[in-house]
Amino acid sequence: MFNPEHLIQALYHSVAAPHAWHQMLLRVTDMLHADHLLLGQAKGRHGVHLIGARVDNAHIGSVVDSWRGSPLQALVGSGPAGQVFPDGAAMDRRALIRSDYFQQVIRPMGGHYALIGLPYRDRVGGSLVAACRSQGRGAFGNQSQAHLQQLLPHLATAMQLRERLSSTDPQNLLERCDRGVVLFDHQLHILAMNQRAQRLLAQDDGLSIEGHRLTTISSASQRLLKSSLTSAAQGTELVTAKLSLRVSRPSGLPPFTLRIQPLSHDSEWRLIPDTAVILWLDAADDYRIDHSLLAELFDFTPRETDLALLLIDGHELKRCAELMSVGLETARTHLDALFAKTGTRRQAQLVSVLLRSAWRL
Repeated sequence: MFNPEHLIQALYHSVAAPHAWHQMLLRVTDMLHADHLLLGQAKGRHGVHLIGARVDNAHIGSVVDSWRGSPLQALVGSGPAGQVFPDGAAMDRRALIRSDYFQQVIRPMGGHYALIGLPYRDRVGGSLVAACRSQGRGAFGNQSQAHLQQLLPHLATAMQLRERLSSTDPQNLLERCDRGVVLFDHQLHILAMNQRAQRLLAQDDGLSIEGHRLTTISSASQRLLKSSLTSAAQGTELVTAKLSLRVSRPSGLPPFTLRIQPLSHDSEWRLIPDTAVILWLDAADDYRIDHSLLAELFDFTPRETDLALLLIDGHELKRCAELMSVGLETARTHLDALFAKTGTRRQAQLVSVLLRSAWRL
């Protein structure tokens, strides 16, 4: 059921949080009964910054690469700002479907039908929101159009607020992180890091910097680190073992945890030129996941979140029940809810999903 007040409140709440912003876009996608959603900000000669919900990076990249001279660029530049309309109301739909642009860009993405909104236009460029459906699902109805029209002015404000926040000094992005973060270019050279990463690496305790590269104490972990960074730089999908690496420390302290991910199209790290790979670095003895982050990501209740955090800390279900002061059957009920909300079936799989999700940008 469409609840505009709750949705608008959540929209503004998500402005400064990448996790919440992506979840917000998913909610809008579901509200419109769309297959996927695109959100773009055109920047004149600098092309377009585009993010999406339920659409992969390869398709987003295709739209970005073909932006200049495309029907979407023309629409953002001259269409009615502040309005929502079906794609057929703004362009010759038959001509569009016959065009190379549609066949090479739109059709592979599954965007046969689109509901388009132009949140705002300024002196630098304009903006675009496009909800898309496959041919089999049919065109959008009047209700979806009315819902997006009601949300559009708030979406415009939220997009502009996010742009202002991201225009700050890129180094501030690094220092806002409560974990160590290291950015690499496509040649796997270190571009930048925050002070926490500098302090951890300065210990020379299993990890160090040689020239512009990150090195580990053992040849085996070095090979795994290099292959993981290379895969991320090439944009290939990483297997779980390479998403999360453990590097032992000669001092005997708990090992370092390294989490590696390629740069996504909706990442604020794009503000730092040439960034290709992000490495999160943390000491295992001080790693914590924020309670509210898990609740927000998966719509957990407070007690479900308590159980999730205890499972992440390695406790058995019986011990979790004791620490939560509930019966074992109640704990099992909460565990079943965690499985359902994360799409998992086993505790080990659940913990892996929770850890990987909590470390995403």
